[in-house]
Order: sequence, then structure tokens, then C-alpha cells
Amino acid sequence: MKNTFAITTLLLLVNSNVFSDSAEPQIKTFHFSNVLQLGMRESVQCTVMSGDPPFEFSWLKDGRPLVDLRDVSIRKSDDFMSTLVITKVNADSNGNYTCRVSNSAGYDEKSAVLSAKVKSSGEQGVPKINPFHFSGELDVGMRASVQCAVIYGDPPFEFSWSKDGHKLMDVRSVSIRPFDDFTSTLVIAKVDADSNGNYSCKAANSKGFDEKSALLLVKDGHNLVDASGVSIGKFDDFTSNLVISKVDADSNGNYTCRVSNSKGFDEKSAELYVKDEGIPKIGPFHFHGELVVGMRTSVLCAVIFGDPPFDFTWLKDGQKLSETRSISVKTIDDFTSNLAISKVDANSNGNYTCRASNSKGFDEKSALLSVKADRLIRMKIFASAAVLLIVLNGVFADAPKLSPMHFPNELDVGMRASVHCIVIQGDPPFQFSWLKDGQPLMEKSSVSVRKTDDFTSNMVIAKVDAGSNGNYTCTVTNSNGSDLKSVVLSVKAMTSIKSTAVLLFIFSIFTKAAGVQKPEIRPFHFTGELLAGKRIILVCFVMDGDPPFQYRWYKDGIEVGTSGNVHTRTYAEDHISYLIISQLDSESNGNYTCRVSNTAGMNEHSALLLMKGRMYL
Repeated sequence: MKNTFAITTLLLLVNSNVFSDSAEPQIKTFHFSNVLQLGMRESVQCTVMSGDPPFEFSWLKDGRPLVDLRDVSIRKSDDFMSTLVITKVNADSNGNYTCRVSNSAGYDEKSAVLSAKVKSSGEQGVPKINPFHFSGELDVGMRASVQCAVIYGDPPFEFSWSKDGHKLMDVRSVSIRPFDDFTSTLVIAKVDADSNGNYSCKAANSKGFDEKSALLLVKDGHNLVDASGVSIGKFDDFTSNLVISKVDADSNGNYTCRVSNSKGFDEKSAELYVKDEGIPKIGPFHFHGELVVGMRTSVLCAVIFGDPPFDFTWLKDGQKLSETRSISVKTIDDFTSNLAISKVDANSNGNYTCRASNSKGFDEKSALLSVKADRLIRMKIFASAAVLLIVLNGVFADAPKLSPMHFPNELDVGMRASVHCIVIQGDPPFQFSWLKDGQPLMEKSSVSVRKTDDFTSNMVIAKVDAGSNGNYTCTVTNSNGSDLKSVVLSVKAMTSIKSTAVLLFIFSIFTKAAGVQKPEIRPFHFTGELLAGKRIILVCFVMDGDPPFQYRWYKDGIEVGTSGNVHTRTYAEDHISYLIISQLDSESNGNYTCRVSNTAGMNEHSALLLMKGRMYL
């Protein structure tokens, strides 16, 4: 299997703020829920991550001091934390909320906008947790806390915390505190390398449960040095790049680049997480967006990656789903479970979850089913016209109607793909046919088509590769008409690999035997504020394929030379080429393309540069 390269290149613009040793407070960014509805409960936590107490907390709304009201309360949880609680959100709750923290050394403040929506009908009483996040800039020794807040549902609630799937208990440095009937707080007094992990909070009541998770990655504070498989290079006076030649589980972590000069420093971080190949991964699924009472619907829960055998479980609104006369669950094959509802009605509304588990872990995906009222036209007209409407409706109701199809959008080479062609309306018997790029789809060892029931045809690709890419169409016909739906399959290069140490001559023999692979470019784009006078670097990185590679850069279809304001640099050993624009101006606008070729073929990627209107005079 091929080596996969990972690279992080940061262009840092250093400000001129003078660095101070004063221990002024630093606040963790907070957010209101983006699914907040009128009548829900909301709370946000203003947490000091670093600095010397005592601290003074103050809250503002739209720039004015916020005071305790009937539905608004402010509570100081401890010396490092203040919590704003809105017991029942209404239209007046909308606004910009600011927390300001000060001490003898200075102050810090953070703001968040609350925008509540009109509450929609749905399952009542089931708890809903507001998403929470750890700070992305935690150093060893810092204090970390997150708040698991139920924003909707009927108390009492039972809260439980887990880390990496294991129940989390109070220990010397970790404490779990019930803040009130709706909130549980997790506090880590001093984070270290052992604090890294995925933390989950589960809130349950008599009607169901909800669960939210957040990843904690601590910067260990140690300098990263050149090691086997890791190299650090200074590209020029403004740029340093990190190259990891073979990513594996030991590569996981939070990587930070710090740049300093005589005036101060700045730093930016990025997380690298390599997935375990054996844990199941489910492809996203969706219910049809225009389901009305009486229609039939079906969704396919397909494991696209992982090691069988799998155990499938279906839930509705957090409760295990039982089969009834109208609801059936079928195991299609070792990788697929099918949920079918023969006739949807108002009771079908809800959040449906499929969980697939094996000996190494689990994955789950959910989809919301929302049934609309019957769309029969109701008109106050003469009886004869009403009869005609009924007759016409009867004629057209029998023609089949298909649900849209979707492939997962993260398919790598070697993964399993399946797509479901589902008749949601119409009278059987139906005849199904499949096309790829307009030509009849031929079954072979890796591609199979199955009719799972009278209303469903399933197309399965056992292992996708570059030849699987294309436009797939399912056509269904009956005696009254036909319908068709299409979906595009786009396979990415494999991003998770096992690291294998091989000698160079063995690798050379393997390459010749397996055939040379054409280059695969990591997608790139222009980032940040594109203003006149700024310096920009675009990175063209080959993440898969067999060297040697030839690199060419183009602007609007014309090859870029190495002169003037725009030039390129290529480092063949790192599989990377740079396009550098030393100073943006009005002539910089355009479409920039990196084209990479080898003996097996060519690949290219483009990015559009559009400067903002501001110009330097």
C-alpha cells in the first residue's frame, strides 16, 4: 500500500503587540446553540482558562449591562466560571451577549449572538443537549471545563459522562458537578497528555436521551524535532512547513506552530487524527424531503468501512425501534440494514438513528423524518369539477415516484458503497433498471444489483476504485409510467494507511509489479483576507501516486513563469510545489491551476483568487 503524506503549511502574519508577562485573564470562546427555539432553555459558560484570580465577571447584552430578570439569571459557579441561564427563550432574548472578565492585570471579553427560531412540532419532552467544545488552545497545566446543558426536554434528567467510550469517574484532577436540574459540568483542574480524548455527555429522562461529544487535545509544550518520518523545513523568511511522510496512530495530536520576533509572538494549531481502520463507518442516509401521509419510505444503513461482523440497532428519538405492521427492519447483507415504513403518518415523525458496532467500536448516523400534510388540492368548486379532480388524481397517483439517491461523500479507494433506489409512491409491480454514464450497468464480481422487496432495488460496489467514478441512474417503470433518479459517485484517494517499513529496492519491485499510479493532489484554496499588498502562498501537495512528478502552474490557462510578482518553487523530495505572490494587486485576480503529471497520467486542481475592494494608495 502506498505512503500517504501529511503536510501543514502556515503563513503567519505577526502583529506588533508587545508581549507581556502579566497574568491577565484569557476567556474560552462560548456559543449559543444554533438550533435554539422559542420556549427552550439555554445557558452559556464564561470560563477563564488562564490568568490570576480574583476575577470580576460582568455580562452585557447589545452593549448594555445585563441584570438578573425573571427568565435570566447569572451565577458564579466558582472562581473561574460564570454562567448565564435563560430559563425560557423568547423573542426578546435575541441579541449579542458579552462576558467581560477583569483582574488587576487587565481584562478579556468574548461575545456570542443568540438567535432563536420558532419552535417546530415534533417529539415532546425528549432531552436535547446544547453542543459543547473544549478550547482549541489548551496547554499542559491549564484548566479546562465544559458544560453539558439540556436546552429542551422534561426533567428530571440523569447525566452520565464518558471518555473514549468508558464511563468517566471523579478523580483527583477531574470533577463532575451538577450545576442545576438542567446542567452538568465537567472540570479538569490541570490538563496533561493523559487528558487527551473524546468526552461524551449523555442526558436521559423517561422519554428518551441525547448525547453530545467533544474532543480534547492538549499541547504538550515540547518542541517538535526532526525524527524518522517527520521533517521541518524553513521555506523562506515568512514560512515554515512540517512534513509527516507516513501517518499512523502515533501521529495523532495537536500540532502548533509558534513564530516570534523582538516584539512578541503568535501561534496557530491544527489537529491531526488518524482513524482506526477496523471501527465501522456508516454512510450518511436521508429520508425523502417531500413525504406526505400515506407514502412509503425506506432508508439504508450501510457500513462503508470496518471489519465485520456488525451488530445493527435502530432507534427513534433515542428509544429502541420495534417492528410493527407498518415498520420493518431487514438485514440486507453483512454490511447493510434496511428500515422501511410502508405508510407514513403523523406518528412517523421523528429522529431515526442507525448504530453499527463491532468488536473495535461503533458508529451511528441519524436522519430526521418529517411528514407533510396530504397535498390533495382542496377547492370549493362545483361537484362536477370536484369529481373530475378526483378522477385525475386517481390516474396520476399510480405512476411510480422515486426517492433521491445519495452516495456517501467520503468514499476512499477500497471502501464499500451501496445506494438504494426506493419507490415512495405508485402501484406495483415495478421493473427496475440501472445505468452508469448512460450505459446499462453490467453486474460483475465487484458490482451487484439486488431487488430487496417489491419497492426497492439496491446497487452494491464491494470495493470502490477510480473505475467506479461516474453517474449512476436508477429507472423504475410500471403500467402507468416511469421515474428515474441519478447520483454521482466520486472516489477519493485512500487517506488511512498502515505504515510498513520496506527497503527501497523492494518498494521499486512492488511498484513495477502493481503499475505506476497517477498523482493525486490535495485540494487547495486561497484563505484569509485577500487585500492589496498581502503576500500569499498556495500549496500544491501530491498525497498519492508514484514519483517522479512534473509540476506546472497556470493562471487563467497560461503557464506561470518564475519572474516578477509571481513565482513558483518545487521540492521534489517532499512532493510539493508552491505558488508565491509576493504582493497582491489588481492583476492578481484569476484562476490558478496546479498540474502534476507522471508516466501514469495527470491530475490538476484549481483555486479562484478574488481580491477584496480595499486598495493601498
